[in-house]
Amino acid sequence: MLFKRILKDLPILSFLILIDYLSKLYVKTHFNFFTKIDVIKGFFSLIYVKNSGVAFGLLGNLEKSLRFPLLILLPIFTALAIYIFTLFSKSISPIERFGFTLIVAGAFGNIIDRYFYGYVVDFVDLYWKNFHWAAFNFADSYISIGVVLILYSNFFINKRRG
Repeated sequence: MLFKRILKDLPILSFLILIDYLSKLYVKTHFNFFTKIDVIKGFFSLIYVKNSGVAFGLLGNLEKSLRFPLLILLPIFTALAIYIFTLFSKSISPIERFGFTLIVAGAFGNIIDRYFYGYVVDFVDLYWKNFHWAAFNFADSYISIGVVLILYSNFFINKRRG
């Protein structure tokens, strides 16, 4: 049963991580650092940003000796723990399982960047007038969408069942 679950998840995880990796590779090889390209003027642009921290650049100035254990090892163990939890849990819904899969794929997408480059490549810039949301990438989107799916399932779908 567990082996079947892993075989079912592996192509999804691989596909999501590959899309994230290829999009970041494209940005790294075709964009100059901090060059902005408007996609929808006044709302959405592409920009190459190096994020040496975690979400919103937090911990970006972390001591070098702490970077590997806190920004690479801890996320690896956390993502693996989340995935193992989903493998053994019989009480989570398919929506929650997919949400956790998205979170794990997003975590590994950003871990790959941190390991090979020392930073995460961000490139999606959403803004309105002078207000810019923090630049992000597909891996960040996977994590956010995964959290939303889990919350939605817990607050709306599971509530109807309970």
